Amino acid sequence: MPEDTETLTAYHEAGHAVMAVSYGARIIHVSVDPPDDDGLKRFGESIVQWPAAAAKDIEIAELKVSLAGPVAELTYDGARESIAECPEFAADWQQAVLSVSRLNPESGRARFMEQMERQVWAFFEDENVWAATCAIADLLLAHETIEHDQVAEVWAFWQQR
Repeated sequence: MPEDTETLTAYHEAGHAVMAVSYGARIIHVSVDPPDDDGLKRFGESIVQWPAAAAKDIEIAELKVSLAGPVAELTYDGARESIAECPEFAADWQQAVLSVSRLNPESGRARFMEQMERQVWAFFEDENVWAATCAIADLLLAHETIEHDQVAEVWAFWQQR
């Protein structure tokens, strides 16, 4: 994978991980070198486990986690685009649409998705959240795959600031 693609992927996956851990999820692993033994070719992978206590907010959390990868990648790249208009984020967008379909009546979905996307952009504008995202991306670039303890340690450090 070219270096710039690997870096963008690291920020993308770090975005998913940061948002998930902010909602109390356990990160099974985050990787910029995922296995392709399932027949799927992807650049990165984030596997998240939700605690039972998060059940009532799970759709909102999953929706924001889906959007967080693309937003972190676009933030790193210096772009500000709607995720729905970026074909490279189609899988993340589809996952977000699935989550929103469980939350909102069809008539208000588009506006709700816009609102959620604005909230995710605002989340990454926080300097400590962004610092945590950068630190996790750096760990991914150094180690290719990281687990919950590493993500949680970085998140806790930057939330104490």
